[in-house]
Amino acid sequence: MPGNNKVAAMEMGEMDQEGSGGTLDDMIDRIASNRRPLFIFVVLSMMAWWLGNPMIIYSPSFSGEMPSSWKCVSKECQTLQTEWKADTEELFPCADTAGRIDRFGRWESGADYVWIPKSNRSSFAIDLDLVCQPFQVDLVSSIFFIGALTGLLVGSVTYDQFGRKRSAWFGSILVVTTSLIGMFCKNYIFLLAIRFIQGLGAFLAGTGMYIISVEILPAQYRNLVNGWAMNLWAVGNSILALAAYLVQDWNDLFLTMAIFMAVVAIPQIYAPESPRYHMLQGDQDSAEEVLKKLAHYNGVTLPKMGDLQRGDSSSNLLTQLRDLVKHPTLLLETLGQMYLWFFVGMAYYAFNFGWGSIIPDPYLGYITAMIGEITAYTLFIPVVSRLGRRFSMVTMFILAAIAVFTALCQTTVSGDWTVGSISCLLGIVFVSAAFSGVYLWSSELAPSSHRGLVFSLCSVISRVGGFFGPMMFNALAKAAGPSVPIIIIGTMSCIAAVVSWLLVETSTTAIAESPADIATRRAKNWKMF
Repeated sequence: MPGNNKVAAMEMGEMDQEGSGGTLDDMIDRIASNRRPLFIFVVLSMMAWWLGNPMIIYSPSFSGEMPSSWKCVSKECQTLQTEWKADTEELFPCADTAGRIDRFGRWESGADYVWIPKSNRSSFAIDLDLVCQPFQVDLVSSIFFIGALTGLLVGSVTYDQFGRKRSAWFGSILVVTTSLIGMFCKNYIFLLAIRFIQGLGAFLAGTGMYIISVEILPAQYRNLVNGWAMNLWAVGNSILALAAYLVQDWNDLFLTMAIFMAVVAIPQIYAPESPRYHMLQGDQDSAEEVLKKLAHYNGVTLPKMGDLQRGDSSSNLLTQLRDLVKHPTLLLETLGQMYLWFFVGMAYYAFNFGWGSIIPDPYLGYITAMIGEITAYTLFIPVVSRLGRRFSMVTMFILAAIAVFTALCQTTVSGDWTVGSISCLLGIVFVSAAFSGVYLWSSELAPSSHRGLVFSLCSVISRVGGFFGPMMFNALAKAAGPSVPIIIIGTMSCIAAVVSWLLVETSTTAIAESPADIATRRAKNWKMF
């Protein structure tokens, strides 16, 4: 019996008591030394949530489609339209200035006029009478990022206090539940509340699963999994376009989202909790259990684990915030990362919510952007492996700035295509690569003791940028001119390149566990030239 137990233990990846000791990083390196399909499947499927996030984020681009025109249905409206037929523009229902409708009182949608949609699909902009309030339509998109910001503030506490996996589960439940409720939404304030909660849950879940994947893999594989996650995100754009094409009713699109997000949440059931989280809680036994399970998935036998306890886990949020002041290197690196995240969030969502203005056909815009993003994410993997994190990020930001500034040229190339629209498509390629890079880089720059906090702060500021993004090529371009958002994005991209140069290379170093490790790493690793 003892012999059989030992064999069973070995088959389950139990610790080999006769082997040599090792650190947590040693164990993770050894687990990843094999490539069994089960282990690969578990790791890659953990990123499935990223396939669904674009559907949640960009759905208002289709469900809030603005009408192509309008027509009168009341006698008073028809009379007034006839009187003003000689105008350079036909009387528009939203233009109630110059006393034109004072004779008949304020027009009412449905009673005096009706909107003619661009397609057969329904639209909350029409159903909720928001066509004359374009800011309120944009707010349906932007409020999502306020929810995401809130969710990541919550995550800055829950990731380190309650675990990455539990936080992800909570976020997934919020997204699926509110998406189901969206089927019955007939009120604007109710719609804003749904979008806010969707944002809270979507990024709480997605970021939680991403942190786990980073913490269970060695450095040489994190880049590959990061690229995989970003490619899933890009494919999610085409899934949204397909879903919006097949599901014409905007309320039914919520049901589609609920079903799809429930499916991509399934891997969270069998995904492991991060062993580094358990170590931060002082629970080495639970960390060992996670490592045994991963070793079993990959057919690896582990040696006996050494004592991996660290001196200060800093799991208390207030203590972590004080550490940012106490350790200036950690603070400065965090602030640098936050700027990169803010810019990438703003630029990425400015393009992806602006394709209707940049390219007339939004379906074509999302499909083309998907191809560009997949190209960027795929090519960025070998670039990062060869050039390192820092130099790759500097290069992407410089190329993005060049492409964006080129978009100031609006010379027609063919049909509706201009130099500007083509340059914007090139710009999203480089911005997408940088978007992929900040996720990978920040996960390695932050120490394990503060990774939940730093990642959440960076994601929070990115959602602030994401809040302003949908307005860049819509409200801002209409108010200040189409060149203004281009100049802003191009200038900020140049600044991002400088900030990236001032951060450190992480591909050749072990994951930092504490703020003290950050200072040591910078002293040893960073070179200005």
